[in-house]
Amino acid sequence: MNNMFINCISVFLCGGLGCILRYITGVLFKSFIFPFATFFVNIFGCFILGLLLTISAKNTQINPILKTALTVGLCGGLTTFSTFILEGLDMLVKSQYLLFFIYISLSLVLGFTAAGLGILIAKCI
Repeated sequence: MNNMFINCISVFLCGGLGCILRYITGVLFKSFIFPFATFFVNIFGCFILGLLLTISAKNTQINPILKTALTVGLCGGLTTFSTFILEGLDMLVKSQYLLFFIYISLSLVLGFTAAGLGILIAKCI
């Protein structure tokens, strides 16, 4: 079979799993004022992506199809930039400027921190 086809199927399957995990997180962390579900999946996704990419860079024996399935599929399906933006815009429309600033700032700072932490942990493995 063609590698492109296998990659597409693996991304589809792992992406579906990521979407299901994001949905379950949304159900478990019903947002009141702060969008905890989106915040959590985006920060966790940054950590996992940093970890996976560093592990696969260190270990060239990792199957590239598995790497693509987990990074593009699972992490891509789990995280959500569009919901992050919509929730931020909703805060602006509701004049929740402080909450907007906190949400955007924490998401960016902790996202980069989580990815960096994933990279550091993977380098120690």
